[in-house]
Amino acid sequence: MDLLYIKFSILQWLPSIIWIFATIIIYKLYSYYGREIRNHIICFAVHELKIKNAKKTICELHRYTAILILLFGGIYIVKSAPLSISNALTLTNVLKTLLIVVLSNHAVIVLRQFLTPLLLNLEPDKELEKMSKDYAEIIKKTIFVFVYFAAVLAILQLWDIDITWLVTSTAVIGIVLGLAAQSTLANVFGGFAICAEKAYQEGDLLKLEDGTIATVKKIGLKSTWLQTYSASTIIIPNSVMSNTRVENLSFPYNKNLARIKINVSYDSDVDKVKRILINLTKNTKHIMKRPKPFVYLIELGDYALHFILVCPIKDMKHRFEVIEKINCKIIKKFRAENINIPFPTQLNHITIAKDKFVELKEAVCRNEMK
Repeated sequence: MDLLYIKFSILQWLPSIIWIFATIIIYKLYSYYGREIRNHIICFAVHELKIKNAKKTICELHRYTAILILLFGGIYIVKSAPLSISNALTLTNVLKTLLIVVLSNHAVIVLRQFLTPLLLNLEPDKELEKMSKDYAEIIKKTIFVFVYFAAVLAILQLWDIDITWLVTSTAVIGIVLGLAAQSTLANVFGGFAICAEKAYQEGDLLKLEDGTIATVKKIGLKSTWLQTYSASTIIIPNSVMSNTRVENLSFPYNKNLARIKINVSYDSDVDKVKRILINLTKNTKHIMKRPKPFVYLIELGDYALHFILVCPIKDMKHRFEVIEKINCKIIKKFRAENINIPFPTQLNHITIAKDKFVELKEAVCRNEMK
């Protein structure tokens, strides 16, 4: 009788034993051959595709995939084991819970590797600027939160836990936080609007409504940081920046520009002046050769011809240095070429009556005699 019971028990556990050995064999094969495949994928991703942090991502995926093999094997082992319904259900739910956690980590690893480059290159038009890195990180982390939140909901549903209280609590908390942080939310949505419109990005030179010229140093979650040429920092809330008239001095040109205005007398040779100004930009430090500097005769003024010399430069922090160098060269070169830089003059015509002219002349003569 005991022998028959032992044989019956072995037959009952035989499918589970087979699944145990099958899981171990698959795990060992994956560990042995998967390591070689992993190394080849890493070499291809790093050297051919030039993907940053590819080695770390692939190694993490390889480790989690090995855990998935064990979890799937464990689920089939429990299902085929001669356990009571309650015990089998509990063990299956535990393994499925671990499976959901591992799969959510899988998704986050893949998104972390590829989501940021995707967000930074959503716009194929090269003339339009890319999304701010700060907001790409915000969007990425928001997606991560949704992934983990979905995993938590799936686990709660798996264990037959009522989630009505969670949904209700989340809605109430959302309303309370929305009312308590209206200005903060306005700034956050204003920042998203700035990034969506791509009116400017970090490094651009802006001219504000009050005439202030500053460089965008950071587009943060709540505010935009601007650096002026007086080495001060202006912090403006995003809700204000998104509703303010701003002139982007760096767009549509993808390089920074230094603009120099020059006035010359009307008797000057226009072509000669243009040629001299262009030659002065050559071999000047911080001025780029491509695109080339250019000169325009922009206005026929009251007393002079108004030219503007536009020089592409590598960095706006060298703007005043470039302007000073070019102005010094202009003064020396114009003096050598006898090109006059006029200044405003005014002629006053005085009409004197004839009967008063003699008296005025005699008075002048008396003063000269003294």
